[in-house]
Amino acid sequence: MLHRILSTIAVAFICIAASAQDVCVINGNIADGKKIKKVVLTRTDEFGKSVEVATAKVKKGKYTFKYKLAKDEPVLMYAIKGFGEGNDVEVFVEPGEVTVSTPSIAAIEESVVAGTPANDTYAEYKAVLAAGAGETAALIAALEARNGKEWMESAEGKAAIKRLEAKEAIRTESNALRFLIEHNASPMTPLVIENSLLPKLTTAYADQMVNTIHIDLQNHPYYLSLRNKVLANDM
Repeated sequence: MLHRILSTIAVAFICIAASAQDVCVINGNIADGKKIKKVVLTRTDEFGKSVEVATAKVKKGKYTFKYKLAKDEPVLMYAIKGFGEGNDVEVFVEPGEVTVSTPSIAAIEESVVAGTPANDTYAEYKAVLAAGAGETAALIAALEARNGKEWMESAEGKAAIKRLEAKEAIRTESNALRFLIEHNASPMTPLVIENSLLPKLTTAYADQMVNTIHIDLQNHPYYLSLRNKVLANDM
């Protein structure tokens, strides 16, 4: 009898766990969001239009979305809207619990999205870019400390700043490419390559980047979109 009860509990637990895996829960907090009454979860359809998926009431700056994923639904980037024109929070919808921490309505781009694999990887990627921007700013500040503001505004100073920025941009881009190659099984990788890097790559280099994408993603919409765009550029 005890064995049968334990077996029943185990089966129930497995069913609950399996059910939970099909749901993406997004818990958001806006530090100064008392005036926000509603936010909307949207996705982009095949025609490039924004489609409303779900809405959530905002109470004291907090909101929650519970989105049930269809069977075998790919992990895609959605957007949370309702913070003002052009102020969206990017979030990958995938099984699990996602937290969105927004420091201020005036700084939506500083929202921290974490908790699931694709969102954590995307946050790490953005940290690589932010680190590059921070290093560049620090080097420019050091240059000014050594030479003075007047020199910085001279032709020689402006040329020096331009060289420094170009060098650091190449270094940051190299770090970003390395990160993407090391995380080639994440659905965010082909999306970032297509949206941010493809215009800067030669056709041969773009082909190489497509070939680095993990085999597990080769039926994913983001991989197919990237591959098709590279093929179109070849033609």
